[in-house]
Amino acid sequence: MDASGAVTVDADGAGPAPSFTVPRPDFTIRSLRANGVLRWEFRPGSTLFLVWQQQRGVSTSDGDFRLGRDLNGLLSGPSDNVLAIKGTWWLAW
Repeated sequence: MDASGAVTVDADGAGPAPSFTVPRPDFTIRSLRANGVLRWEFRPGSTLFLVWQQQRGVSTSDGDFRLGRDLNGLLSGPSDNVLAIKGTWWLAW
């Protein structure tokens, strides 16, 4: 390991394969997925669904875990939100 944290790998020792360098292997991936479903049956067999999904994800080069810092970084990062509405209607003949 050198001063920057990179690691040099020589898989076969003194053999013919060349050595290679891997950048600093420490990292942190923060991820959160949340779902919410609201279901309303407004008459027998007929239902309306409202679905919300949120996904957040951030990666950093820090390899240590600190709950406060990591949670704050996750909640202040960008998010993808999806809202879906689905309805079913029962037809009685």
